[in-house]
Amino acid sequence: MPSAAAASKKAFSFRNWGTGLLAGTFLTTSMSFLAPDFAPAATNDNNVQQQMQQPAKSKAHKEEKRIVTLENGLTFLIVRDPEAEKAMVSLGVGVGQLHEWRPGLAHDFEHMLFLGTEKYPQPAILFSFLNQFGGNTNAFTATDKTVYMYDVREDGLEKSLDIFSDYFKTPLLNTDYAEKEIEAVNNEDSQYRGVDVWRIKRAQDMISEPGHTKAEFHVGNGKTLAGISQEELLKFWKTFYSAKIMKGTIISTKSLDEMEKLIRSHFSAIPSFDVTLPAVDPQFRKPLKDAYRLLQVKTIKDMRQMTMEFPTINLPLHRDSRPEDLIGTVLGNEGPGSLLSRLKEDGLALAVSAGGGSEHPAINSMAVNIALTEKGMQEYERVAETVFAHIDMLRQEGIRDYIFDETKTMAQINFDWKPHQKGIRHATNLVSEMMDYGVDHFETRPHLFEKLDASAVKAVLNTMTPENMMITLAAKNVETSQVEKYYGVEYSIEQIGGASFERLKNARYASDSGIAYPAKNPFMPEKLELAEEKPHLVMDNEMGQIWAQFDNSFREPKFLLTLLLETPSAYSTPENVAKAVLYQVLIEESGRENTYQLAQAGLEHGFAPTKEGFILKLGGYTDRRDDLVAHVAKTLSQITSGEDEFENIKDFYVRSLSSEKASPASARGGYYFKKILNANGFHEEDILAAMSKLTLQDIRDYSQKAFERVRITGIADGNWNDADILKSVNALTGSMNSRPLPENERFKKDVATLERGETISFSQKIQNENNAILYTIQPGKADPKSLAAVTLLNSIVSMDVFTQLRTEQQLGYLVQSFAQKTADKTLFGFVIQSNRYSPFLLQERIEGWMKERGVQMIEALSDEEFENFRQNEIQKLLTPPDSLWKKHAKSYMLATEEKGDFDATEKYINAYRQITKEDVIALAKEVFTGNMPKLIVPIRGSKNNDPVPGGVITCDNKETNGNAERAAWVRSRTCPETSPSP
Repeated sequence: MPSAAAASKKAFSFRNWGTGLLAGTFLTTSMSFLAPDFAPAATNDNNVQQQMQQPAKSKAHKEEKRIVTLENGLTFLIVRDPEAEKAMVSLGVGVGQLHEWRPGLAHDFEHMLFLGTEKYPQPAILFSFLNQFGGNTNAFTATDKTVYMYDVREDGLEKSLDIFSDYFKTPLLNTDYAEKEIEAVNNEDSQYRGVDVWRIKRAQDMISEPGHTKAEFHVGNGKTLAGISQEELLKFWKTFYSAKIMKGTIISTKSLDEMEKLIRSHFSAIPSFDVTLPAVDPQFRKPLKDAYRLLQVKTIKDMRQMTMEFPTINLPLHRDSRPEDLIGTVLGNEGPGSLLSRLKEDGLALAVSAGGGSEHPAINSMAVNIALTEKGMQEYERVAETVFAHIDMLRQEGIRDYIFDETKTMAQINFDWKPHQKGIRHATNLVSEMMDYGVDHFETRPHLFEKLDASAVKAVLNTMTPENMMITLAAKNVETSQVEKYYGVEYSIEQIGGASFERLKNARYASDSGIAYPAKNPFMPEKLELAEEKPHLVMDNEMGQIWAQFDNSFREPKFLLTLLLETPSAYSTPENVAKAVLYQVLIEESGRENTYQLAQAGLEHGFAPTKEGFILKLGGYTDRRDDLVAHVAKTLSQITSGEDEFENIKDFYVRSLSSEKASPASARGGYYFKKILNANGFHEEDILAAMSKLTLQDIRDYSQKAFERVRITGIADGNWNDADILKSVNALTGSMNSRPLPENERFKKDVATLERGETISFSQKIQNENNAILYTIQPGKADPKSLAAVTLLNSIVSMDVFTQLRTEQQLGYLVQSFAQKTADKTLFGFVIQSNRYSPFLLQERIEGWMKERGVQMIEALSDEEFENFRQNEIQKLLTPPDSLWKKHAKSYMLATEEKGDFDATEKYINAYRQITKEDVIALAKEVFTGNMPKLIVPIRGSKNNDPVPGGVITCDNKETNGNAERAAWVRSRTCPETSPSP
């Protein structure tokens, strides 16, 4: 249950992130084949009418809604969604991390609340009940709120409400479990300790005014929570957990009257009392005089990131005009003359994003984030000076009418055609938005612009000055002088005045400086109409197959197209892997200025290498489809980057790939697991060595040959017809001059079949300090019935695995079992990540659970309980996708992974219907106590010095107590020095 993890995205959400390196998914997408702003709690809502019309309704919305305020002051939004597959419930309390008197108290209380009530004293009763009725539950603690949520099958809703509501009426807060939950918080904290984004944020928070709550350590750990008593927990509950500062949401297929009756029955008894929240000083970091702050933070991964942050005005007071978003739109622009364009021309940066947000109604910031080149890192003051010149441009020009009109228009279009929201996240977002925006505005103000407030824009810009700024330079090689107490972050903080400050203070916009105000966007959609068509195969020839899955469900004026371009040029050698990555980045960069305007107009595309070849995705409003297709077709074969830009991009990816070894322990376990099982894979070191040698000319040559032989498999969705689809596909692929790719030359996943009775254990020491274990069992082939049986087995045991190994034994924060299909094999396994226990002890505990509980708990199931689990899995397959994109993704999977078998889902449903309890018991015996082959990957953290047991293969040992030939085979796949030459 994350503390600020889930909340941080909401608590400080920068809008207008660029589509480039800082966009988060950029690197992940490229390398994937290698391995809400807060406002004060709404004031008096007691005058809200029982019935409420939607103030503005999306054209995709199909729900009925009602606001109900109970006698105790708790306000509930009741939503009848006739298409909801499960009922969803969320409850938020207007108290969070910034209100606690002990570091981590709010987070620890969130954990403790789930551990029993007077009526339901069992600590895991909600988890167990939801597990039987196809449900899940979670919670997060944010800076000024705590939100709890769950979903459940409709037939389990009433009972679940009785259990869930009781947590807020009569929680036991029994300290018999306090130590275990403190350990859970401590384990959660350990996950963040090795993640740079958390380390940087921790260092930034420290540089606040002395005694300010923002500077405190709010996640909590074993030391800050030591000795916590039931009395202290009860005091927190009695002080803050009042119905008067709670908001709730329930979404169900039941009628509004039925749901209101349930809510009144179960939630009216929650205590109600007046709450006075601790005041939070808005001046969390006061301006300096004739100087700015420079914070340098040493990172774990090799990165170069610069943030210019400015405390600003109370943004929640201006949610009808959203000045921070408008400023971010201009500063984050990527068109000609933009901040990014200017910095790239000078070789200083790779990506820019800008925007603002609130961690709390009193804590508001604007920020500009920049991914620096090596030159930019050395000349960061020049980068800052360029930023201030653009800020000066905004002061002179303001927000031009067409910028506001375009932003407002796209916000309205996206709201009008917003997909029909479903799922537990939807319920949670509604609760957060009610708490942030109040019941009168929560549906519109998070999404729409109501007016242009020039005075608010000016007020924000007036806070964006050097003396009010803190620059954060985050990199692996910065000079530091201090060490932070909790995460061990190495940092330094200083005040920079003199000539450096004066240059920033006097930075000015000049019309002849190459800086330009964003131009009007020519791609704004205008004609949004719906077409009527049925799905069919529109292309089937030697070059491939294109399927059309026209949308009659979501009815949005959008088109989606995904093409798999299979080519041996993407993954045949480490050099081709490196070339494919850099080629993808360079064509993205070559079209960036147009790409940004297209994205503003709701048109998006993605292009990413995979082992099979490349995946090309396009989507957006149909009215401007041809513009997007023409742009993408041009950029696929046109690399315009120069030598300096290429070297900066290559340097970024070389450093990023080098930093993979510092990834979390569980991720490294996954890497070595794949290396052992997959025959056709390459080592990070080999790809890195190949990438380091590449030149710009190499990539240009590659771009002319990458698609010489191609197999195209595609799926089209949405609002267009077959003629338009073929026209677009031909425009995209016509310039490739490709020949058909024979089946025997296409990439095939080759997963090793382990021998029955065989156990392979490979261990590696890593840079991250946490330990982990990936313990997998290979039951056999992945035919529908076998895969369904393994999945059902995991569904039944997963909660007990979590309860026993995490809640009871507190082995780590990440504890789970899983079942999956890998190529043509099924897998069942466990993954645990721990900052405390050796991976070899984790293995003992897993094997102890399998021996003592694995089979017995299946045998102990009643027929009714077993049928519940089976129906849960069938319901998952019967549940339709909740957005056009998800529907499209499912169709793409069926077109590619299932080779165009669009009846595959029904085959799996039939497989579940054939499985008996006896089948699953027999499988459990084989998996947990039989001779099925096992692959175990114990990962040793950097601080782990435990001896490696005999029989465990490492890259260091040369002998093994097991099969020497098998050990050599494992080392050849995992240890670079023993791998065969490419």
